[in-house]
Amino acid sequence: MKSQRKFIIILGVVFIAMVVFEIMRPKPIDWRQTYSRYDKIPFGNFILHRQLPQIFPEASSAIETVREPMYNALPQSADADGKLYLSVSKAFAPDELDTEALLEFVAHGGVAFLSADQFSGALADTLNFKLEVNYAQKFIDSNYIHFTAPALSPNGKEWAYKGGLAANYFVDLDTTSAIVTAINRDSQPVMIEQSYGDGTFFISSTPICFTNYYMLSGDNREFIAKSFSKFSAHSILWDEYYKVGRDEIRSPLRYILSVDSLRWAYFCVLIGGLLFVVFRAKREQRSIPVIPPVTNSTLEFVDTVGQVYYQQGDHANLAEKKIHYFLDYVRTNYYVRTNEFTEEFYQKISEKSGIDLPSVRKIFRDIERIRGKEHILEVELESLHANIELFYSWSRASSANFSKGQ
Repeated sequence: MKSQRKFIIILGVVFIAMVVFEIMRPKPIDWRQTYSRYDKIPFGNFILHRQLPQIFPEASSAIETVREPMYNALPQSADADGKLYLSVSKAFAPDELDTEALLEFVAHGGVAFLSADQFSGALADTLNFKLEVNYAQKFIDSNYIHFTAPALSPNGKEWAYKGGLAANYFVDLDTTSAIVTAINRDSQPVMIEQSYGDGTFFISSTPICFTNYYMLSGDNREFIAKSFSKFSAHSILWDEYYKVGRDEIRSPLRYILSVDSLRWAYFCVLIGGLLFVVFRAKREQRSIPVIPPVTNSTLEFVDTVGQVYYQQGDHANLAEKKIHYFLDYVRTNYYVRTNEFTEEFYQKISEKSGIDLPSVRKIFRDIERIRGKEHILEVELESLHANIELFYSWSRASSANFSKGQ
């Protein structure tokens, strides 16, 4: 028990030390590319979403976050004019129904600004573009992007981004409908403008340019403002579905696992519960039921049988049984034969039992006298019983005195 208490104290001290260390140590930077409006990490879009009212003043009170597929979220064709669908994500891969909804939205006057590292599905096939990676740029410190229009990049102004994060570019463009609006230093297209029906697609292959990190880095926010300067909107639909999925799938456990402190607490609870089960299962055994000892009912049976004989008045039979039991006791304890009661027999019983010779002679002569009768009186039975019980008591007393003397 003492060693167990010592182990628990050590375990508690270690646990508290781990908690204090976790609280005190600097929080590591989360470099995940989430592009979510809720994330303030370097590659989230919290700042961009906050700046939309300044970039599009006419839509300052009409910015809606979309957490459903475009098939459900985009307005009907009659309401598409003047609305902007804005999606910045790691991968943009709508299915056929969503693609049809997006194309119909743009065809009826809507504007879609899409920026992603990967485009797949029917949209890329319809607009005739593909993305490739400039692997040489992935291993350089900085990749530079500038606009093709001199008014947007006066004197060839460029904006620098980390090479490995802005290395994608467009290929196989339909030059009859697509206009290149921004290129990298290798003159590879990284942003295009493409008309479709009454609306326009603006598509970028470098979503990293629109993140919190580059909104706060140097004058890179100027690049974002100029990227949005070619169109206006009185209503904005900000996409979150193609980053985290439907809002309905968010669960308490998902939220707990998304927060570092709650995630560590959850894991500690699981590990603590597991340790409790393991150690308690080893140290605590199942309760042992109490089994009462088997009672010796022989004497109770004998007493019951004796009472029956006594009540029936069969004194001779009862006396015979008492004598039989008594003689068996003598043979077992004193190792003498009881078939004849002689002076030699009395002498041996007296010596071995410690009872004086006259008393021994009287008890056994009464037994011999009663054994020869077919019927005896109740008084004779009681006298026999008293003599035998007296012999038992003398014998036990003698044995106890002998043991003390030893």
